[in-house]
Amino acid sequence: MNGIAARVADLANPRALLALALVAGVLAMQAGGGTLAFFTSSAANTGNQFTSGTLTVSSTLASGTGPGSTMIWTTSQGAGTTANTDCAKTTTTGSLIAAEPFAPGTYCVGKLTIQNTGSLDGDLRLRLVRTAGSTSAPDQDLNNLMQISLAELANGTVSCNTTAWTLSSGQFSSTAPTDYTFVTNAGNTAIRNTAMSAITATDTFTAASTSNAASSYITLLGTDDVDGTSTGTSAVFTASQTRYFCAAVLVPIGSLPGTNTTGDNTAQGGTDTYAFHAVIAQKASRS
Repeated sequence: MNGIAARVADLANPRALLALALVAGVLAMQAGGGTLAFFTSSAANTGNQFTSGTLTVSSTLASGTGPGSTMIWTTSQGAGTTANTDCAKTTTTGSLIAAEPFAPGTYCVGKLTIQNTGSLDGDLRLRLVRTAGSTSAPDQDLNNLMQISLAELANGTVSCNTTAWTLSSGQFSSTAPTDYTFVTNAGNTAIRNTAMSAITATDTFTAASTSNAASSYITLLGTDDVDGTSTGTSAVFTASQTRYFCAAVLVPIGSLPGTNTTGDNTAQGGTDTYAFHAVIAQKASRS
């Protein structure tokens, strides 16, 4: 017992306790480093890159008075003076003079080609926007006389010309020409002989804009929010798809004005400029 007590006393010596602590530390280090002896395997999945798709609208849509316009008919450039203008009378009597100014009983047509050249599916909105013209007579009165009609063509080879349209009582018949389908708006109303009188303002927007000034436009196809919820003509516009339309602007023959300054006469000398404004937005619920 005395020997054991002596050994215990020796271990209680500060030097002995320090030596034991050092030994315990070394053992702990060895225990911790011992995990390096296990077999291991690791892998990495690198190169996670995200590239956004594109929505790009390409079209022959234009505004102004140059050759790039869809249709033009002014007092200085009458019907047929530009290659892309096709105009005619709404009556079967008489012939159209090439330089005759726009007037009641006449109409012009133009072909619109719109393509989604991007890589994403989208929804289309097409508007007719007035870009120039005053809100008073004679410009506003001329605007109020005009009517817009729009039909989608079966394919790009279908012609858009005045001979294709069927007239009835000086306006377009409800029977669409062969390979033509009248466009219906978000409210499922056909864009046929649609009055342009809802346009009471102008908007000098840029082609890159997605919005227009209030009351400066008529939405012909799709919804104002470009969200694909239209109950009319399908607004779905898939990547690389091309759609073709034929637009017609007509001024019907009204009643005989009572004086030189009343009735349709108030529109004499009016000038209004319009743009067909196409916007594509990413499709909200692509499958």
